[in-house]
Amino acid sequence: MLRLLLAIVLVGCVIQAAYADGEGYIELVGSPTQILYEGQPAWEYWYDVYSGGLGTATQIWLEGFDADKILNPLTQRWDSKSADGWFDDYYSAYLYPAFGDGDPTGTDQWVLSGNDGEMLNPIHSPSEYLVDPSISQASMYPGSVTAENELHYWYARSVGNVEGLYMTIRLVHPWAPGDITYSIYGPWYWDQENAPIIGPAPAPPGDFNRIDGVNDIDIDLLCDAIYAGSTNVDLFDISANGTTAGQDGFIDIKDLDYLIRFLVETGIGKGTEYGDFDLSGVIDTTDLARLALNFGDGDWGWNDGNGNRYIDTNIDTTDLAMLAMFFGFGETDVIPEPATLSLLALGGAAVIRRRHNK
Repeated sequence: MLRLLLAIVLVGCVIQAAYADGEGYIELVGSPTQILYEGQPAWEYWYDVYSGGLGTATQIWLEGFDADKILNPLTQRWDSKSADGWFDDYYSAYLYPAFGDGDPTGTDQWVLSGNDGEMLNPIHSPSEYLVDPSISQASMYPGSVTAENELHYWYARSVGNVEGLYMTIRLVHPWAPGDITYSIYGPWYWDQENAPIIGPAPAPPGDFNRIDGVNDIDIDLLCDAIYAGSTNVDLFDISANGTTAGQDGFIDIKDLDYLIRFLVETGIGKGTEYGDFDLSGVIDTTDLARLALNFGDGDWGWNDGNGNRYIDTNIDTTDLAMLAMFFGFGETDVIPEPATLSLLALGGAAVIRRRHNK
């Protein structure tokens, strides 16, 4: 009996090892793309789901991001069952955005079926999915967001222990790309040890446009929000006191203080002072030159020398006074005050000459 039990365990281990080599996997198709979705800036992600040679995959999870913020309908996904010509009935009308004729020698196109959120599949034609008539093609129900804020797709028909593409998922999300994880649950394994894939991920605090870190564009965006009296506190309310992270329900100068002094990325680290228009981490004659070059009326931003865009878009003596207050910030050898004043006086004279020459 002991030998029989050992033999059964050994066979089970061999089967498990064999299936471990054929686990399903998910790949990002192309690169995430910035789009406008119903007037809202967003990112578009496309994912292909592959069978690695196993049978049924009963659940697919996408984790590590805020699934509640997905903008597009979760019916916007395509599988090999619909590619094989899923009939036009309740399932195609309410569960599937489109079905395909699965005929590469014919039209080989997706056909809209009339349900909410429908769109053609621009990534793959129907014949690229597992459509071999000798197998029961994979079909998954539309995704749902769980109480744990994870995106789940569930119940696949068998893919017949063959390898290939059996589903494509489209996600539209306001978050920019970052690392997320996925898991695929099948009859022989529960795969939770996947390499991260690219997906929607939260940006660092202060990176309002979620592009290229926290920079002068984010300063201008916050200034414009203060000027316009924006109520988007979820995005712009980052500090209640100007020195620590937090929210007080208002978008004001305290948020700008915190952004500039602790979050903005400079040439030498994070955080700077008002007047560091080139974000070098040092306030010097380079910043003064920028201000002088653009002095006067215009739609000027931080990088142009406008330190108080939250009040106006012009560059004037108020901006010059702001720069003067912090001139020498970040310098290892601090300029003596009389020399600083003389330097700014020269800068002010240059500003005045430029203004007269306009």
